[in-house]
Amino acid sequence: MTVEEPGSTASRHTNALLVANECNGHIHLIIGGNAVAGARCTRSLEAGARPIVVANPANGLHHGVQRRVDSGEIEWIQRDFQDEDLAVLGREEVGGYVDAVFVTLTASVEQCMFSPPAYSSTSSSSFWILRSLKYANIECDSF
Repeated sequence: MTVEEPGSTASRHTNALLVANECNGHIHLIIGGNAVAGARCTRSLEAGARPIVVANPANGLHHGVQRRVDSGEIEWIQRDFQDEDLAVLGREEVGGYVDAVFVTLTASVEQCMFSPPAYSSTSSSSFWILRSLKYANIECDSF
């Protein structure tokens, strides 16, 4: 994709990655309970995955997410994200690891520390591990 600067003849190129995954029966961990989390839940359900939302109730829960929790479509763990969530909320077949992580919190890069992709020897999936997102009262939006 080419992006042209207004008033400039120069252009810069940006790259995009489009990924298609078979998600039927997978566990998707969604960190945060805002409107973006609601959209992630919808897409995960459409793909056949089981979304688990981890969000502190003090930060509120988007009405769309709340509706899906009330109907039993998704699970809501009512607390802040913990590092252990990555390795204990997932499927037995992959050693308890979640299959995908979606972060829907607003925070600067300086507030978060990411590790390189982790690989589970029992799973073909790799994902970015989020090390520290233990900041209270972060306004949720999009990461």
